[in-house]
Amino acid sequence: MQILELPPDIRLELLAEGAANIVYRLIFPPRSPTINSESYSEDEDYGPDTPPPTEIPMLRPDQLIKGKLLRLRKDLLTSTSVFDAQQAFEECIKPRFSKDDLVEQDLIRLPPGLVETCNKELRRTETEMIRPRKRHGVYLSSAEPYGIVVTDMSLNGHEDVLGIEFKPKWLAQSPSAPAGARRCRTCALRMMRIANNRNTGEQVLTLKESFCPLNLVSLDRAKVAATINDILRGSSCSEPLSSRILDFIYQSPLLPSLKEQQVQLDPIGVFAISNDSIDFMTAMTLRDCTLFVKINQSQDFEIEARLGDLDLKSPSKFDYWRSLERELIDGGWYTGTKEYPAMGSARCSLEAAELQA
Repeated sequence: MQILELPPDIRLELLAEGAANIVYRLIFPPRSPTINSESYSEDEDYGPDTPPPTEIPMLRPDQLIKGKLLRLRKDLLTSTSVFDAQQAFEECIKPRFSKDDLVEQDLIRLPPGLVETCNKELRRTETEMIRPRKRHGVYLSSAEPYGIVVTDMSLNGHEDVLGIEFKPKWLAQSPSAPAGARRCRTCALRMMRIANNRNTGEQVLTLKESFCPLNLVSLDRAKVAATINDILRGSSCSEPLSSRILDFIYQSPLLPSLKEQQVQLDPIGVFAISNDSIDFMTAMTLRDCTLFVKINQSQDFEIEARLGDLDLKSPSKFDYWRSLERELIDGGWYTGTKEYPAMGSARCSLEAAELQA
């Protein structure tokens, strides 16, 4: 496994904060030539195919991480070490997809004092009420010697580049779903949560979260189009741009490949597997990943799409997964015996097919 070195003179700019990690943009200092033309003797014997040192391109450490973001782990009891997380990615995720389909990530060793400096800045932003209150009191792990550098899928100030991201979720029905289910796993869970949120007065899901994932991999272009419209609603996408995104999602093998991996890794369902099933943990990881899409409007709508958020799920979640699946089955959320209106135009593909039959 490749381990890079983060140069000590690089500055960090906080880009995004999640529950378990913080992502930073890398700010590189200006560089000056460092090769000394007098560091070798003209008397040294260089063959016709071996140029002297000044003519050999030297790859600096910072050049290996250009176009990358730095992800640092928070100090949480449930967190996996960065080394173990990267090893799981290398072994369980990376071999299943082509290089261009994944947000690339590499292990990188952090310079001394970096995490402490970042934590000091986090505390300052808390004092000045800049950091979201729900994030207060949790900081980066000072015992963690590594970070992860990932492909930068942010817009990074480029006005001619548009970005969207969404979770494809479960692209196939749960193997544990009851016979005659009228909702897929994602739609069943959504309906249950909508009901619970209404009962507690909490805000329900957004339109962007309300599509049926089965429609994303449908052979029916109209179903894919309706789903893309839900995802893009509220964005600044023009009609030509929306059409280009639809063409890409409909024609690209990326999401069908993701579906295939989900099905292959979990053919029998959560009730029939052991708590140490790496395949099942990988399947659940792939059911909760994010699709990042960047569209370059100045280059004929060229599209770059990659799957990210691929840290392997923890075996500690098995009891939760089984409990949740049991609740969906026993509560009638799969079979539709509990009726609550979906949001927007969202309706499960299975339910829609039943109504059309």
